[in-house]
Amino acid sequence: VNASLRLPRVQYGVYDGDGLLMFANGDSYKGSFRAGAPHGQGLFRSQSGSITVYDGEWVEGVRSGLGSCKFSNGTRYEGSFVAGVPNGSGSYQFADGSTYDGGVLNDEFHGHGTYRDLNNVTYTGEFRDGKRHGKGKLINADGTKYDGDFESDELAGSGEFTFPNGDSYVGQFQAGKMHGIGVFKSLEKGIRLEGEFDQGKCVRRIAVTKL
Repeated sequence: VNASLRLPRVQYGVYDGDGLLMFANGDSYKGSFRAGAPHGQGLFRSQSGSITVYDGEWVEGVRSGLGSCKFSNGTRYEGSFVAGVPNGSGSYQFADGSTYDGGVLNDEFHGHGTYRDLNNVTYTGEFRDGKRHGKGKLINADGTKYDGDFESDELAGSGEFTFPNGDSYVGQFQAGKMHGIGVFKSLEKGIRLEGEFDQGKCVRRIAVTKL
């Protein structure tokens, strides 16, 4: 490594203890060393890497444990790291103002979490590989709500969709639309329609009753 070093304590010819390591390319590390590698608490700054700042725990030269970092695209993350990558649980703040708090797997939303975008759309529920997948609740900025199943970011399976005017649909969904058997309630018309739906449209009425 082409670097200058403010020497920490030296044991057996390697860096050991606290110190400041300055790299020729402008990167720097300030913190604890063990056996010549960052180990313990330390602050790393990079001039060119995808992670420009990392402040947290290290294990044998690898980001591991609790820490916070800033990515070159402006995203910030605070939480747990495994093998140098966000893993476990943590919170993201993105450059556009959106946020995420929850489970993380290899720097992707995974497990249970809450995501809010810059338009105040909120999703709380299960994620898989960065996408809404499993049970969840979605609240849109216009007041529409959905509580049910998701598959690869789409409404799919069974759930309840509520419109801003209070109308609702409970039943099956596919590719984000009402699809299958379901019940639509219209407060304005005062009716309850049970039927079969195809891509958002009722194609067969099973029963129509008054509310």
